[in-house]
Amino acid sequence: IPFEYQEEDIKLEGLISDPMLHRPNRTGQALFLNQRPVSSWEIAQAVLQGYGTSLPERRYPLFHLHLTLP
Repeated sequence: IPFEYQEEDIKLEGLISDPMLHRPNRTGQALFLNQRPVSSWEIAQAVLQGYGTSLPERRYPLFHLHLTLP
């Protein structure tokens, strides 16, 4: 599912998976900060929490996020 959000100088865009598409681990999760790959457990947890109860226990969504900061 494509999305885009911008507030002043902060922009977040990317793709997140439908709740029916998930994995038993966090492979398939990618985050880029100012075009550089980074790892953030906090952001991965925030995305997971955004799915609420839509995912089975111990399953993880797929996402590809691009965060642009000044």
